[in-house]
Amino acid sequence: MTSLPDPDVVFAEHPELGIVAATASTPDGPDRGDHALTARGWVHHKELDIYTLPGRLDRASALTVVSGSIRALQNKGQIVAADPGLAQAVFHDRAEARNAAPSRLVADPTPRSWLYRPLPPCGAIPHPK
Repeated sequence: MTSLPDPDVVFAEHPELGIVAATASTPDGPDRGDHALTARGWVHHKELDIYTLPGRLDRASALTVVSGSIRALQNKGQIVAADPGLAQAVFHDRAEARNAAPSRLVADPTPRSWLYRPLPPCGAIPHPK
């Protein structure tokens, strides 16, 4: 059985602090997600060595920040893990956001009949020799 690599960043819910993140970074090692988290507004608490969201965000806003943070970390090649309950909440929040988003398709008022011209019969196209 193949073991999975250790994650660079882990997200979880804390009963008092809300959603938190922890990185596998060490003082003398490479950045394993710290910069990406602080760039998205996460606040590092050195005494606990965890990141929290700033202020009191409502649940939907917090899940949006978590979703964007996860996407940014994965785009940088970081391995990300999340508490199963939190991962499920982020997934549902993203699905609801997709379903609620207005359609980007706009009806085109100009007729495009020239797009739908019938093709000539097969015999009318000369075959290359």
